[in-house]
Amino acid sequence: MTVTITTLTPPSGDSLCSELLGVGVPQSSAELWSCVAGLEECSLYVARDEADSRVCVLMWEVHRRAASQRRIADWTIADGGAHIDPAQLRIILDALVDAVIAQARQAGSVLVKAQTRGDDDALEDTLISRGFGKLDTPSGGVSFDAPEQFNFHEISGWVRRADGGELDVTTSPRYERQKTEFTCGPAAGIMALDAQGHQPTDGIDAELSIWREATYFGGSDHFGLALSLADRGARVDVLADVAGPLIGMSGSCALIPGSQRQYIFNDHHKRALNAGVTERIGEFSLVDIDRALDDGQVVVLLVDLHDITGEEVPHWILVWGRTEGAYLVHDPWSDEAWGESWVETHTVAVEPQVLWNVAQWSEDEREPHRAALLVG
Repeated sequence: MTVTITTLTPPSGDSLCSELLGVGVPQSSAELWSCVAGLEECSLYVARDEADSRVCVLMWEVHRRAASQRRIADWTIADGGAHIDPAQLRIILDALVDAVIAQARQAGSVLVKAQTRGDDDALEDTLISRGFGKLDTPSGGVSFDAPEQFNFHEISGWVRRADGGELDVTTSPRYERQKTEFTCGPAAGIMALDAQGHQPTDGIDAELSIWREATYFGGSDHFGLALSLADRGARVDVLADVAGPLIGMSGSCALIPGSQRQYIFNDHHKRALNAGVTERIGEFSLVDIDRALDDGQVVVLLVDLHDITGEEVPHWILVWGRTEGAYLVHDPWSDEAWGESWVETHTVAVEPQVLWNVAQWSEDEREPHRAALLVG
């Protein structure tokens, strides 16, 4: 059996579903696959038997533009195609996965990921044969109100380096998908506590408990979050390039007067220092992030989601490791409304310059500023 692979880059937007239907993607799959967020890139891999073009399997790959990875999101047998026996299907799936890996290498991506569904997904054997390792399925991998049509609870995740090099994900902290739109800081904090062996509870109650302690209305400020983690046994060093609050002082994030926010921030700051949190106010760089990781710490990092998901929102992520060419990140936010699962945001490969570019936050005309929590 000889398999030919064609790779298509269909246009995003309203026409995507009809484009997918036009190449044989079944209606039910096309409706789900066409839910693609604005800063995601997608490719359709079409595999056919040269001897019988009716033997056709389609594979859908989607990834964040800011991430150095490719993610096999789904696959299906073409609508109206010929019957494919298990042996044929294995050959075709092998060819499709090899094509995705080759494309990832050509693009310089660091990781290739895949997601399977249920216990009898035929793709699983191919992934194992191609050196993929299985990610621990997180108990907290979905939000409080996850859309049901994507069946996120059925998904298993897989990962390998695109170049076939060594990748150890057994040291990965437990992944926590934030349960609400405003608990990214608590979710990142829970993952940091887990990374350091503090055995935190997870889920919405745990996130809200930290949020109540760390918030100054809206999200969490860096000293409020540091205080909550210190109270749970962590050693926390705060890096910030300027003193004072960084989030919510103006613009759309200013949900309360700045004077009130400043008062709450000052209280968090004082109590955090009294709890043993240390601070360093001044410029810092990726060298400090590297040094922290070398010392066994993990880093809760403030970023702007604009270049990640297209939303101009302050956000906390966890930088927990490195592999050649990239940092390894747990992002507690997945765009579930667009079909993005925890497989995309668990162990995200982010190239150093990309990470540094997003690791800043600005409001209105204020200069962008940076903050990080080094957690041990």
